[in-house]
Amino acid sequence: MKYRPDVRVVANRSDITTLIRQRLIRLSLTDEAGLQSDTLELVLADHDPLQPILLPASGAELEVWLGYTGSLFRMGLFVVDEMELSGPPGCLLIRAKAAIHTATPTGKHSLYSQKTRSWPLGTGLSSLVERIAGEHGLRAAIAPDIDEVPVPHIDQVNESDINLLTRLGRDTGLVIKPADGALIVCRRGRGISVTGQPLPTLEVQLQDVKSWRVSLSQREKAGSVIALYRDVEAADDYEVVIGEGEPIRRLRYHCPDRHSAEQAARAEHEKSSSLQGTLSLALAGNGALVAEGRLKIRGFRDSLDGEWLITRVTHTLDGNGYVSGLEASRSVG
Repeated sequence: MKYRPDVRVVANRSDITTLIRQRLIRLSLTDEAGLQSDTLELVLADHDPLQPILLPASGAELEVWLGYTGSLFRMGLFVVDEMELSGPPGCLLIRAKAAIHTATPTGKHSLYSQKTRSWPLGTGLSSLVERIAGEHGLRAAIAPDIDEVPVPHIDQVNESDINLLTRLGRDTGLVIKPADGALIVCRRGRGISVTGQPLPTLEVQLQDVKSWRVSLSQREKAGSVIALYRDVEAADDYEVVIGEGEPIRRLRYHCPDRHSAEQAARAEHEKSSSLQGTLSLALAGNGALVAEGRLKIRGFRDSLDGEWLITRVTHTLDGNGYVSGLEASRSVG
């Protein structure tokens, strides 16, 4: 069997792979670190007026697998929220997101509807996420290393659940985002999946890369870094200070306890004293590359070789083949 790029697409639990293979111009899938929603774009040839492509309904669920013949990676579940027709030649562009914008045929509901309610003091973050996930027909996928983080009293006033989850993610320093039919909660930059298993560290040699670029910038050195943590029993916030003097840098989120606050402040203080590197590279398509995973590069130069944290991956399949482009970051030197 010839080893070549391949794709599989299931729409509302019906396999439409044959149609996609016949009409595909470009497939682009972006996996984002942090709080941003993952996205899918499909561009299909719609050139035959006698056999136009049936437009998917808004809210249609698309499951995507990508890779090579006999070896496909499941890339996730996406909900259609936008379409565009153009020509000549006739094309259909379908955009879909991992975040649920509208009701789907399988009972998932929009995370963007505004609500007014209160979450009492001491509500556990896991309990809050599980309740919201259940209300929207989603699974709660919470990494096992996430302790039950208590949250302060919250008044959710004319606010969507997705906005509430986003600000909770910022306040706690955790990743809280919808992906693959679930609400995911995990620690930022740890390289740990929601099952508790380490994400694979992929090694890339210089000769494996189609193109690459590294940008280096010197951040302003912080004299001291301040992190906040909340003592629920005392119902008060406390500061942890690492370093001394000015300039002072305050972390924008609350840590769950003193130990976490010390770790976060120390990491930020160390980061401010070194060059920050941003790596961009393109290589042959690899579905194992995921945001929040680790990449180990070899053969570039001594100061660049080593482990990087992947912050964004874009998988593209088109007439030129299957290519993965990624961005990664780390301190350099």
